[in-house]
Amino acid sequence: MISNTEDIIDSRDVIKEIEELEGEIESLKEYADEAITDFLEADADDQDDAAGDRDDALEAVIEWESENLEYLTDLKNLASEGGGCEDWVHGATLINEDYFTDYCKELCEDIGELPRDLPGYIVIDWDATAENLRADYSHADFGGETYLIRS
Repeated sequence: MISNTEDIIDSRDVIKEIEELEGEIESLKEYADEAITDFLEADADDQDDAAGDRDDALEAVIEWESENLEYLTDLKNLASEGGGCEDWVHGATLINEDYFTDYCKELCEDIGELPRDLPGYIVIDWDATAENLRADYSHADFGGETYLIRS
């Protein structure tokens, strides 16, 4: 389960999670449809069992929706907002806005933008650096949290 408290999310994980959740609810709805059909077609001797199966199937759908529907909706909204990014399907990085400054610092270190032996007395304004890099990112909401995605 992907959480909107994570610092970094991979778009491929969002896509996979949506597919899995949609598959779950689709299976439950198919099962419920079959149980309803079986109930409607059951003869008088089998109607009580068929009614129980129908009720169980419908309860499973209701329970799944109460536990997962809001989460699935949030994921779909995130995918809709972030899907315009050209790397979305291949793996776009979504960075929590609260983590963006740290992410920019790590990015600069990882790509070699800083000298290896930078003396400790040199101070870099990472907030300003992050603000400068922010222009290359678009925003997407995930359950009330803002994530930045490279445009």
